[in-house]
Amino acid sequence: MASAQVDHHQMLKSMSWWDGFVVALANPGFLIAALGGSIGVLGTTGAVVLWTISVLFGALQNNIYAELSTMFPNKSGGLAVYAHEAFRKYTNFIGPVVAFGYWMGWSVVLSINGLIVGTLIITQWFPDATWTSGQQDANSIGFGLSWPIIIGAAAIVIVWLFNIFGVRPAVWFGYITGALLLVPAFVLMFMPYLTGDWSSSNMQWEVGTNGGFFLAVTWLYFMCWSAYGFEAVASFAPEYHNTEVDTPLALRASAMFSIIVYVLLPLGLGGTLGTATVAEDPTFIAFYVTAFDTLVGSDLANVMVVCLVGGLVLSMNTATMDGARALFGIAQEGMTLKQLGTLSKRKVPSVAMTLDMIINILLIVFFHGVIAIL
Repeated sequence: MASAQVDHHQMLKSMSWWDGFVVALANPGFLIAALGGSIGVLGTTGAVVLWTISVLFGALQNNIYAELSTMFPNKSGGLAVYAHEAFRKYTNFIGPVVAFGYWMGWSVVLSINGLIVGTLIITQWFPDATWTSGQQDANSIGFGLSWPIIIGAAAIVIVWLFNIFGVRPAVWFGYITGALLLVPAFVLMFMPYLTGDWSSSNMQWEVGTNGGFFLAVTWLYFMCWSAYGFEAVASFAPEYHNTEVDTPLALRASAMFSIIVYVLLPLGLGGTLGTATVAEDPTFIAFYVTAFDTLVGSDLANVMVVCLVGGLVLSMNTATMDGARALFGIAQEGMTLKQLGTLSKRKVPSVAMTLDMIINILLIVFFHGVIAIL
């Protein structure tokens, strides 16, 4: 009986700190998904300043997670489980609320990035694929299908398949897509200065014009969904070879990497295109194609879009890994269905992963825009 308990509830220690860092490479993908909207409202300079503030707050929080991970080395689920441990002696209300919010915040990355991937692929290579069926208005709720939705749903299923076969396939998938993401990220961060396309005249401050302090605070709230993402590394604490050493190391390395990207990528992109070019893009995604055309030419722009899609899929991979472990952790603590607290024979929370997949396919089919899903 005891061996069965271990078999179904104990994760394998199969990850190094570097594996955790690779999982956190998804974080620039969250920035890529949200950067356009922030530039359109805040201006290029405003976006750079607020993204910098947001990622610095996230990095400071990582020091707390590093300490907590060593205090609870056998707890999977990160922030949700740590909050439950902190407050359960006072109330049982805080833990479940934080757990649900944490899980949902990670889970919807699948549907949001899946929809963005589908939109990018159709826009870049199949602009004539306009078939739709059912409800399509981004501001309404109802069943609807289109090629971007179908591609997004397929991406969700593909990521799920990589994860249910164990943590090693998921991590290797992260290595491949992480390498792809670094290519367009570095192009946007450094190439503008080499080509001479960066100009200070493209840097505008629109925060005061559009709402001032309250606008800035509102956007800092939205940005934390992206900029705090590297704390996902803590969710894998029981799976590192040496939890007490590997978890803090992975957290701090991912924080340093994210600070560099979150400062330099908005700065490089903003100084290349300017506020108006980004603000005039109704999708807040297609402007990346314009940036790549400017920096590397139209021939290489296709390659950059492939890499960008790979980076967004990496974010979906991380969301699947972290969201499922959050569900697993809170189920182990008795805060949700106990079935979600079991592991498959490959020692991964496959039941939680499957629930994530189903929910996000429903979201992408019934809610047809990123804002609607959020």
